[in-house]
Formats: sequence, structure tokens, C-alpha cells
Amino acid sequence: MNDENDDGRLHEAVREGNLSLVRTLLNESADIHAKNKYGSTPLHQACYKGHLEIVELLLEKDANIHTKNQYSWTPLYMACDEGHFEVVKLLLENGDDIHAKDSGERTPLCIACDKGRLEIVTLLLEKGADVNATGDDGNTPLQACSFDGHLEIFKLLLENGADIHAKDSGGRVPLHFACTFYWGHFEIVELLLEKGADINAKNQYGWSPLYMACDAGHLEIVKLLLEKGADIDAKNQYGNTPLYTACDNGHLEIVKSLLEKGADIHAKNQFGSTPLNFACNAGHLEIARLLLEKGAGIQAKYQYGEPLNFACDKGHLEIARLLLETGTDINATDDEGNTQLHVSCDKGHLEIVKLLLENGADIGDKDNRGRTPLNFACNEGHLEIARLLLEKGAEINAKDQIGDTPLHQACYEGHLEIAKLLLEKGANIDTRNKRGSTPLHHACDKGHLEVVKLLLEKGADITATDGVGNTSLYKAQKCLHWKVFKLLLDKGANVNATDGEGKTSLHMACSEGQLELVKWLVQTGADVDAKTKGGEAPMHFACGKGHLKIVKFLVKKSADVNSKTKGGETPMHMACSDSHLKVVKFLVKKGVDVNAKKKGGETPMHVACGKGNLKVVKFLVKKGADAHAKATIGMTPFEMMCCKDEFDLVMLLVQRSCCDGHLEVIKKLFV
Repeated sequence: MNDENDDGRLHEAVREGNLSLVRTLLNESADIHAKNKYGSTPLHQACYKGHLEIVELLLEKDANIHTKNQYSWTPLYMACDEGHFEVVKLLLENGDDIHAKDSGERTPLCIACDKGRLEIVTLLLEKGADVNATGDDGNTPLQACSFDGHLEIFKLLLENGADIHAKDSGGRVPLHFACTFYWGHFEIVELLLEKGADINAKNQYGWSPLYMACDAGHLEIVKLLLEKGADIDAKNQYGNTPLYTACDNGHLEIVKSLLEKGADIHAKNQFGSTPLNFACNAGHLEIARLLLEKGAGIQAKYQYGEPLNFACDKGHLEIARLLLETGTDINATDDEGNTQLHVSCDKGHLEIVKLLLENGADIGDKDNRGRTPLNFACNEGHLEIARLLLEKGAEINAKDQIGDTPLHQACYEGHLEIAKLLLEKGANIDTRNKRGSTPLHHACDKGHLEVVKLLLEKGADITATDGVGNTSLYKAQKCLHWKVFKLLLDKGANVNATDGEGKTSLHMACSEGQLELVKWLVQTGADVDAKTKGGEAPMHFACGKGHLKIVKFLVKKSADVNSKTKGGETPMHMACSDSHLKVVKFLVKKGVDVNAKKKGGETPMHVACGKGNLKVVKFLVKKGADAHAKATIGMTPFEMMCCKDEFDLVMLLVQRSCCDGHLEVIKKLFV
């Protein structure tokens, strides 16, 4: 008989409540302790299903009553969780551990309380269960009942000495649980207060029971707490009172109750914000109206502005209208200098923008960074708002602190339709910011192909350079925007235009190893021997990076393999510098001077020895490189190796010295 199969059949028989089959399988030696994939034994499953007779049989057959599954639940947990009273009773009679804890440190009593199993809770308490046992989150059985609202169990726990002041890991007492979440348990709150619970207890965030009830919207509990003397203006860690959270969550009736009981309508939290700010931010019109009727200040400013700023930011049109009717300052600013019009344009609230303009908002106001409302609208891509602002006389070429105009911003962000609108209305197409960048530079830098097309069609200067000498072509290539790059060349951009360092597009392509682009650039007319300000040709870049295929292509196109920089470096120097042996071999094959000297007298051999690359040095020596050529600093490649303790290279050069008859060198070494 297959034991594994029998074990599986035993689990199945237990689940199905088939007592006869369970007995048969046990008699046939099925493993009574076999665990399923969750770590549960047949006894776990029998207790879970409430099959009392099977539980009795398994216990008679010595099933382990204390075994735990992967969640550390014993069979007793299973029975408590599912409410099988007789099974629980039987397990306790057979010695199951009433104090056992699961992976969350919860006892069977906590499980039973959480599920509202009154009979089982009664039994567990009679058998000595710890009424104040805590889980790893600090919750006691009483807190579980407070949360779930099991009133009769709650009373029973209190009768058995449950601690009404016990705090969980978040600092919450049972009263917090009863006041909060979706339901709110009025009778439990009432009972706790009768038993002396601290009505103003705070959790780790400074929330009192009243704050929690206001947050969750439990009106009757709020009224009860207020009647019993709860601190109506108790503040949380941010300085918010219960009135704040009631306003924020739209609980109008609770707001009314709080105000009737004298809640401070002018209270400010640690950021300077008021309940009115919260109501306006959340869009609760009737609460905002009530607060204003009760005298809330409309000029209640904090770092993010006044109530009107909040309404404009979130697009609450009717609240904005209400605030304007009460005389709020339409041009008031926040700490960043933004007016309500700035905020509305930034967020794209067209109707509020219209309302503000109708009520006299200053269309030309600038924030602390010099940006007008039009700058915001163009930057964020709000076409209709931009159109409206222009119709109302907004300055189309207004510049911010860095000199960007609305057109700069539209082009940078790729807002094609706004760019069209601005150009139709006369925006300066080649205006420069403080870095010398034009709108075309911005569009190329970000790769916005359609915007680039538009600008070129409208006559943007394709040759313009920014403050460091970079062209639009350079920006497109640097950021790998190849469609833009090719468009610029098709439209007449100078393929040999240089950046601030004198590099052309070909220099960059050679450096990056972009063979196909190199071919295309040369075909387009790129100068293969163009020099940077330091005198580097594209060949220098290709050799320095080891791009052999590009080097071969440049040679094929008659590039100068002996070209020198202003410091006298040849492509061979560059190849040796980074030990690109294949490039070195190719250059030698093409007849380069292996003993060419830089201005300091260093040859390629000096460079290779400096890098300690044995293979390159061997090859250069083989090709006639002078190991004893002196640089201006007075050292030869051979002497450099001696100083560096490069034994292999020293021996190589000694051998070469012997072959070449350098007697003086040999004497210095061995005499």
C-alpha cells in the first residue's frame, strides 16, 4: 500500500467527515501525523471542520495535540477560529495548551474574541486563559473586541479583569478602537467610559478617541465623547484638532456639533493651516460655507497660501466663487510668490481661471522665480488657458528668472499646439534665455520632433549657438535624438558645426563608436580631419576609444593617421594610452611613426610603458620603437619600467637592449 497515497486519503477523509474511512486508513497504518502543504495534520483539519467524533478517534490514536502548522496554529486555534465549542472543550480536556501563541503571538482567546465566539471565550476564561495576553502588535483580546464590536464578549472580558488602559504597539487603547474604523461601536465606547477609560488618551500620532471618531464620521460617538468631557481642541502630532479632520473628511454634522460645543474655528496647526483650508482643499462646499458663517478667517495664510489657493489648486469652482464673494484677496501669494491665478493655470482649471480674471486677477503677476500665469499654462500644456490669457493681454514674451519665455517652456515640454498658438500670436522665435538657449535648442535637447519641424518651418535660426557654443544639432546628437538630428541636417544644419570645445558631430560619433552614423556624417560632408580647440581630429577619438572599424573607415576616407594635437599627440599615442592593441597594429600597418613625439618628448612607447601593457610594448619593440628615447622629463621607457617595478617589461627591454647593443644600459643594470 502506498503510504503517501494513504496519507493524502486520510486528509481527504477527515475533511469529508468520513469517520469509517478514517478508522480504516488508521488501521492500515496511514500516518496520523502526516502534514499537508500548509503544515496541517489530520487533527488540524478535523478541528477546523468540527468533526467531533473524528477528533476523538485521532486523539485515541495518539495524534499530537500540540503540533503546529506553518502559521503556528495548533488544533485548538482551528476550533476556536471556526467556533466549534465541543471540539474546543474536548481539546482542553486532553491537555491542549491554552496559552500557545501563533506566528503573530496571538493566543486562542484572542482568536475567539476576534471572531465573536462567546461560548468559547467563556470556556477559555474558565480554563484560565490570560485575559491580557498580547500579540506581537500589542493587541489584547479586549482590543480585538473593541475593534469588532462584540459587546457581550467585551463585557465578559471586563468582568474577568481585562485592562482597559492597555496600549498596542501604536499607542492605541481599546477606546481608540471602538471610536474608529468603519463602524464605531457606541455601546462599547459608553461602557469603556463608565469603567474609567482615559477619554483623552493619545496614540503614537497624537490622535485622541474624539479625533478618531471625527475622522471616521461617527456622529453619535462624537456627541457622547463631547458630553463626557473630551478635549475638543486636542491636537495631534501636526497640530490638527478634531475639527480639522471632520472638515477634511466632509462630515458636516460633526463639524456642526464641534462648533456648537466651542471648537476653535481659528486654530492653526504647526504649518499655519486652519480648518477652513482643509475644507477648501477637500472641496466640501457646505462645510466651507458654515465655517465662513461662523467667522472663519478667509485670509488665513500659511506656506501654501490662503483658502482660495487650495480651492484653485484642486479645481473647486464653487468654493472659489464663495471665497471671492466674501472678499478674499484675489492676488494674495503663497510663500513661493504664486497667486491663485498662477495655481489655476498650473493645474489647468479653465473655469476657475475665467472666474479669477472676471474678478480682477493680475494677469502679469510674477512668482519668486519670475514666472507669469502664461508661463505656467504653457509649461503644463493647457492650451485653452494659454489662449484665454493671450486674449486677455498676457505678455507673450515674458521671461522668468532664467530668461525662459512661454515659447521656451512649450518647446521644452513638447506642447506642439501651444507652440503653434504662441507663434501665431507673435512670439519671438529666436529669443534667448540667460544660458543663450533658444526655443529650438530646448526642443532639440528634449527630442520633440514635431516641435522642431514647426520651429524650422517658421524660420527658427538653425545655426544659433547657446552660451557655451552648442548648436541645436549638437544637442540632438548628445541626447541621441536621431530623428531630430537627421531632420536638422536635412534642413541645412552645418554638419561641421562645433560645440564649445570645438568638437563636431563626427568627433562625438567616433568617440561613441557609432559606425553607421560616422559613415552617414562623412557622406553628408563631415570633415574627417576637423580639429577641436585642442587639436584633436576624429581619428584621435576613434583610436583613443579603440573603435577599430571606425578607424579603418576614416583611413579609407583619407583621414590623417599622423595628425597631431596641440600637445603633439598622434592617434598612435591615443591608442597606446588605453592599450588598444588591435588599433595600434592597424596604425603601424598604415605606416604611422612609432617614435612620434609629443611636445614633452613622450613617444607612444612612453605611453604604453606608463600603462604597463606588456602586449602593446612587445609589439612596439618588435616594430622598432625606441625604448631609450628620452622625454623632456629625462626618462626613457626603459627607465620608467624600472621605476614601476614592472619585471616582465624590464626583462623584455633588457633583451631588446642586448640585441641593439645598448652597452651603457647593461652596465647600469649589472655592474
